[in-house]
Amino acid sequence: MCLFRFLKVCGSELLRLELSCGHFLNETCMKVIAETCQNLQELNLSSSDKLPPPAFNHIAKLYNLKRLILYRTKVEQTAVLSILNFCSELQHLSLGSCVMINDYDTVASMMGAKCNKLRTLDLWRCKNITENGIAELASGCPLLEELDLGWCPTLQSSTGCFAKLARKLPNLQKLFLTANRSVCDSDIEELAANCTNLRQLDILGTRMVSPASLRKLLESCKDLSLLDVSFCSQIDNRVVLELNANFPNVFIKKSFTQ
Repeated sequence: MCLFRFLKVCGSELLRLELSCGHFLNETCMKVIAETCQNLQELNLSSSDKLPPPAFNHIAKLYNLKRLILYRTKVEQTAVLSILNFCSELQHLSLGSCVMINDYDTVASMMGAKCNKLRTLDLWRCKNITENGIAELASGCPLLEELDLGWCPTLQSSTGCFAKLARKLPNLQKLFLTANRSVCDSDIEELAANCTNLRQLDILGTRMVSPASLRKLLESCKDLSLLDVSFCSQIDNRVVLELNANFPNVFIKKSFTQ
C-alpha cells in the first residue's frame, strides 16, 4: 500500500496526519502509524467510519499527540480511556457523534484526571453525559476555551451543570449548547458574570432565555462576535433588531419557523 511506503520513509518526521474520510483505513494501517509516527502531534480520523473498534487502541502509543479528531468514528470507550491515560499532551479533542462510547461520564472523568492541558473539546451528540461528567470535566480542565455540548439530551439546566461550567471555565471563548431546551436566564447570567472572554455562544432552540439576560451577556462579553438565538421563542425579530442596534459588532443569528 502507498500509505505504508510513505510512512516508512517519512513517518518519523511527521507532525500532522490528515486522514478524514479514510475509508481505506484498517487496523494494520493504525498499527503502522503508531509504530512509525512517534513524533506525531495531530491526527484527524474524522468520518473514517470503516475503521473497526480495535484499531483505535493503537492511538494510545502516540504519546506526543496534541490534537486528535475522532468525530463520527466507531471508537469504543476502552480505547478512548487508554488514549486519555497515555496521551497526556492532548490539547484538542473531538469525540462528537461517537455512538460506540457507552458512558461519557466515565470518559469525562478521565479527561478531568488526565487532560489538564485540554483547550478544545467536541462532545456533539453524545447521548449520555450527565451533570456528574460535566462537573469532573470542568474541575480538571480549567484551560478549556471551546466546548461543544450541542444536542446532548441528558444535560439539564435544573441540575446546575451549565452554571458550574461557567464558574469553573473562565477562559471559555466558544460554547455550543445547541438544541438544549433547558438553557435558561440564570445560565446566561452566569456566563455574563464569569466568562467575559466569550466570543461565540449557540443556544439554538431554548424557550427559557429572555431578552434581558441576553443584554447582560452582551454588555459583559465585549469580544462576543456571534450569538445564535435561532428558534428561541422569547427572542423575536423585534428583539434582534434592538440588540443589533445596541451591539453592532455582534452577529446575531436568528432562524425561525414560519
